[in-house]
Amino acid sequence: MNINHLGDAFDFWKGSFIRKLGNTLRNLKVLPMFTDTNEHFPWNNARLELYAELLGVNKQDILRQEVRFPNNTRGQYFQNLDNNSDLFVDPDIGIEPPSGSNYRHIRLTEIAQLLSKSTNRVVLIYQHSFHKDNYIDVCLKKVIKFPKLKDCHTLAYWAGSVSMVFITRDEKRRIDMYKVLYNMTYSLPDNRIHALPPIIS
Repeated sequence: MNINHLGDAFDFWKGSFIRKLGNTLRNLKVLPMFTDTNEHFPWNNARLELYAELLGVNKQDILRQEVRFPNNTRGQYFQNLDNNSDLFVDPDIGIEPPSGSNYRHIRLTEIAQLLSKSTNRVVLIYQHSFHKDNYIDVCLKKVIKFPKLKDCHTLAYWAGSVSMVFITRDEKRRIDMYKVLYNMTYSLPDNRIHALPPIIS
């Protein structure tokens, strides 16, 4: 998440999307990936409050508030988090592509850190999807084929240039969220329903 993008249309979309999911989310926490490199203290209290307001969450539910995302020691960033809360992860771009990751992506190994065998949480990940028409399908298949995520269930809501990816080990929770998302767009033609069906490994 870059301060240059704070308050753009994508943040409004993320917030309205999270609010739409309502009670299907459990004690949602936000795990930002602050990547600003041009300011020493880019996320002051006022900016964090704006970010929380846009997302529709309480400021105290934003994790790692004082930390710029550490690319060199990034594995530690995803450790020691509450295992019972759902998580919205907000990288600049989304899940690492086949060509490899940089500080603007979350890696599959890091997603696996957030989804231990004992948790039934849902991890939501903001994802750019303008690369090509089937990019989100490719992304979901890549997730479930990753060995440490092979027991997970995936879902995505495609919204043109952006999407939201859902990953959980609890199939019932995936079904509940799919129903909410499908009902948002069921009246559209079949090729425009934005809640993508699950990808089966």
